[in-house]
Amino acid sequence: MSLSNSSKWDNTAAEYEKMPIDGPLSIPCTRMLNVVNTTLPFSTASTILDIGCGPGTLPTLLFKKYGEQIPETTKLIATDFSAGMVEAARMRKQKEMHSENVHAAKCWARLEVDVMDAQNLEKFASNSVSHVMGSLVYFMLPDHKKGLSEAHRVLLADGVFACTSWAKVGWMGFVVQAAQKITQKSIDSPMKFAEIWKSPEGIKAELEAAGFRDVHAEFVEVNWQVPEPKEFVKTFMKSSNPGLTTILKDLTEEQVALCSDEWVRLVEENGNVCHGQAVLGVGRK
Repeated sequence: MSLSNSSKWDNTAAEYEKMPIDGPLSIPCTRMLNVVNTTLPFSTASTILDIGCGPGTLPTLLFKKYGEQIPETTKLIATDFSAGMVEAARMRKQKEMHSENVHAAKCWARLEVDVMDAQNLEKFASNSVSHVMGSLVYFMLPDHKKGLSEAHRVLLADGVFACTSWAKVGWMGFVVQAAQKITQKSIDSPMKFAEIWKSPEGIKAELEAAGFRDVHAEFVEVNWQVPEPKEFVKTFMKSSNPGLTTILKDLTEEQVALCSDEWVRLVEENGNVCHGQAVLGVGRK
């Protein structure tokens, strides 16, 4: 199953737009922003480029915490290969432009949102961007080397690049366990990615091979507290998330209901916590 099909993400874009911003995706993204700001402060940014913006998670977190520090002259751009996700980001922009956080609202008003493939950033000149970030996207690219090469090309000298990937996704792992128990069949996890993306050593090597220097890589632990598992699973199991639909595609409606009950049991058995592990990589040009 490929997660690099844009139509699959178009289908789930509206659902992602409604997800709480403080969900599990925000944890590695927040850590990435903190490390990037330490490496090259956003207060010095000429252009900040978000690759694979989804419904606008990174801009939301970025503008909320660092909006006051970002110069008014900084170009702010969010891109995604899914037109549906870009539309979801535009919808969030329309809402956030009226935020009570004045600095964040001003950043949202300036944000440009565009459909773009991470493997082809031809709209950007070489040596033109100070900050490039990709939250949970590069590890899903059909040709990640091309994506990393493009990110390196568009960066200014001394510019900073950062990306995150999943090493473990506990909430999806529970779905696989539940489905296998209900169907009594072996079910492959859709979250199978190249081993290079599952360790700091692997990501560090890939970034260095792409020409980045001073590369730092680390694990980011994601202990996602699910406050109301029964309520969450009602929506979760009906979503069109590409990974989830792959697991459930051959199950009957009754089996999906039983799978939902088993997922709740597994989550509650673990103290309402789903554990995940992301990997962060940061480098300079």
